[in-house]
Amino acid sequence: MLASIVKIISVAALGFASISSTTPVDLSTLDLEKRGGWTSQSTCPSGDGQEYDGPKGGAWIVRCGMDTVATTFIQQIQTDNFIDCIQACGANANCGRVTYTADVGGSGPCYLKTGGGPLTSSAGRKVATKRN
Repeated sequence: MLASIVKIISVAALGFASISSTTPVDLSTLDLEKRGGWTSQSTCPSGDGQEYDGPKGGAWIVRCGMDTVATTFIQQIQTDNFIDCIQACGANANCGRVTYTADVGGSGPCYLKTGGGPLTSSAGRKVATKRN
């Protein structure tokens, strides 16, 4: 029942947004329960370019096989997985990008960064950049 209520509210909100928008929104192609595509089960390279919706509404773009070229390093921490890495960044007001070097399900180093700057190819790494 709660899922039905969430869908109704989501449809209403999206419908309202499309009314005030100059670009029509095709509701038939949207997953109304999950705007993003990256989940705890996602893998690279198939998840490249997908959006992860973090806690408190933060949206992140995931890039597989990439790392940052120029960005300000905040700190390195150890997290259990990529999503925990993203969430640690989201909890830091200065953090806008992370690089993670382990498999999605594996524990590994998480590099918190300020964000911005270009990306470069880097095998085995994943980057998430905060969109909002």
